[in-house]
Amino acid sequence: MLPTYRPTEIAFVYAVAFFQGIGNIVFPASAAVFKSHHRFSDSDYGLLYLALIFFAILSSLAAAFLVRRIPLKLILLVGIFGYALSQAILALSYPMHSHALVLISISVLGIGFGFTGTAVNFYPTQFFPLHHDAAIIFVHVAFGIGATISPALLALAEHTIGWVAYPLLTALIMFSLATFSFTLPLRATMPKSSHEHMSSSIPFELWLFCVIAVLYALCEATFSNWAVIFLREAKGLPEPTAGFGLSVFWFALTVGRFAASVLARRIGAEKIYLALPLLMILAFLLLPMVSGALPLLLCFSLAGLGCSAFFPLNVSLAMRYFPQHAATTGGLMSAFVMLGIGFASYGIAPLRAYFPLEQIYAFSALYPLSALLIAIRLVRKLSPSMAFYSS
Repeated sequence: MLPTYRPTEIAFVYAVAFFQGIGNIVFPASAAVFKSHHRFSDSDYGLLYLALIFFAILSSLAAAFLVRRIPLKLILLVGIFGYALSQAILALSYPMHSHALVLISISVLGIGFGFTGTAVNFYPTQFFPLHHDAAIIFVHVAFGIGATISPALLALAEHTIGWVAYPLLTALIMFSLATFSFTLPLRATMPKSSHEHMSSSIPFELWLFCVIAVLYALCEATFSNWAVIFLREAKGLPEPTAGFGLSVFWFALTVGRFAASVLARRIGAEKIYLALPLLMILAFLLLPMVSGALPLLLCFSLAGLGCSAFFPLNVSLAMRYFPQHAATTGGLMSAFVMLGIGFASYGIAPLRAYFPLEQIYAFSALYPLSALLIAIRLVRKLSPSMAFYSS
């Protein structure tokens, strides 16, 4: 029997997801600061995400292993403290002009991401067991709202009280959340499994959901982590407009998640899941071809809508189809999504020596196309409501 949760506990988990979004987007939104103030090259910037991918994958897999062995609340607490420490170190790097501290900061962020992601993706299935598609999407809505406002708040801080104040305030809030969590029970009931070893118990189809997570992350990171540089250097837009393009992407992504959480109960989660990659494909093909601020911003809004609920639904459907692995699914998805984000962030930098960003964006349409083909196979096989696709 599932424990009963107080509204304070539910609000707390969604608040953590919100500040996760703020913490994660500080790094791509600060690309110009890293290049101008810290004197980062493209390779230096890409190296940040190599560290992020390593520590995020390591911590996500560790959390997936530990989730049946220690309380889920402890996993969440480690993640929140990781975010707080990361932001504090990032703030310290600014007056010291330190590459090393930025690298340490994003490494600690990776640890926070893995542990927090495992917890916040599983708690909604406990809060709302009959509506966990919408519940998981709303966790990602909270994350998306934080990500949407983060670049604008960062720019505001930079022009008023100073860039360094932003990560300092974020660190203070995350430390406060971690302290407040000691007043909450935040219990969780783990589904029973007859298998002892993860490698032998996870079915092949669940690994395919993990592959889709990688492909999705390649899409999202190509859009978001390189948005400012793409709009400034490839399309010649001024820095404020380029930063606004990143906000437009996250705003559309958040609005799309709101819409999907409502539509999922009316038309079915699987139909939305299979439609969204088509929007990502279209955005990747249009961005290299259009010019001018308004068309480019519209394309990034299309990209945001395409990305919106695809990953939350990927997590939710994997948990629904394989409930005995629901507790470990959050950690696995966090690990594989960071694999894709790291590859897109670090791998694009050396590719720029051979291909323009516009061409890289066009070729990136292969990512959502591949995800769509795998998703169709999984839905046909696993979802009774979509069985008509097989005919």
